[in-house]
Amino acid sequence: MIHLLLKFMLENQAAVSFYNKQGLKIVRKQSDEMESKEYLMQWGK
Repeated sequence: MIHLLLKFMLENQAAVSFYNKQGLKIVRKQSDEMESKEYLMQWGK
């Protein structure tokens, strides 16, 4: 099984749209070490 995890800033809506089109799903919203909000997305086969 292959898995890919990505995390990026919540404000980056262009990335959300792009990765959704590629089949990635949002796993959770979280805060990084600097308390910035980010998404964790996952893709797998």
